[in-house]
Amino acid sequence: MSTDKPQGSDRPNKEKPICDFFFKIGACRHGDSCKKQHFRPESSQTLLFTRMYQNPKIRIDESEGLEKDEKKMRHDFNEFYEDVFSQIQNYGEVEEFIVCGNDNDHMMGNVYVKYTKEEEAKKAKDELTGRYYAGKMLQPSFCRVTDFREAICRQQEQGTCTRGGQCNFIHVIEPDPSLKRGLFANQLSRRKREKEERRRRYENDERRDRSDRDSYRRSRDDRHYRSRSRSDSRERRTHDRYRRERSDSHESRLKRGDSSEKK
Repeated sequence: MSTDKPQGSDRPNKEKPICDFFFKIGACRHGDSCKKQHFRPESSQTLLFTRMYQNPKIRIDESEGLEKDEKKMRHDFNEFYEDVFSQIQNYGEVEEFIVCGNDNDHMMGNVYVKYTKEEEAKKAKDELTGRYYAGKMLQPSFCRVTDFREAICRQQEQGTCTRGGQCNFIHVIEPDPSLKRGLFANQLSRRKREKEERRRRYENDERRDRSDRDSYRRSRDDRHYRSRSRSDSRERRTHDRYRRERSDSHESRLKRGDSSEKK
C-alpha cells in the first residue's frame, strides 16, 4: 500500500487504542487499514517526507560488480544527503536528518528532518509542500517523533538485526562521517554568521534611529528658535513703533503748547 498520502488524524480518539509503531516511528505497515489509531500532530519540530529517497534495488551476482555498484551507491547517496541538507537548512537549524534504508512499503525512502523549533519546521513544510525533488512532489507532514532512540533499530546499529530491510524500526542510511560532520559544522558556522549579521543590522538600525531622532530634535529646536526670534523681532518692532508714536505725539503736544504761549 502506498504511503504517499498522509495517514492518521489530527486529533486523538480516546475510544481507539494508539498504534505503537505509528506512535514511535510515524509509519505503520497496515496503513489506513490499521485497527489502531494513527495520531498525527498539528505541529511538531519533525517533518516526515515519505519515499523522498529513491533507494536503488541492485541484484548482481558477481562480487566485483557488486563492490563497484556499492561504491556508486555510496557516492550517489552522499550527493543526495548533501543536496537535501543544503536545502532544508535554509528554513532553520537542523538537529536530525535521517534517511530510512528499509525495504518495506511504509518506510522505504522515508526522510525525517527535525528542527530546533516548531516554527522552523512549519516554515519548511509551507515552503516545500508541492515542490518537486527528483521528479516527485514533496508532501511533508508533521511527525510526533522527536526522540529517535525508540524509532531506530538498535540491533541494526549493532549489526545483529535478523529482519533486514523488512524491519519495522528505522534502519538508518548514513553518509560518509566526514561529510556529515562537515555539513553540521558548516550549518553551525552559518547560523553564527547570520546571528552576527542580524546583530549588526539591529545596531545599525538603532544608530540610524538615534540619528534621525537627534536630527528631528535639532530641527524642531531650530524651528522653535527661529519662531521665537521672529516673534521677538516683531515685538521689538512693535515696541519701537509704539515708542516712536508716543514720542511724536509728545513733541506734537509741546509744539502746540509753544504756539499758544506765543499768541
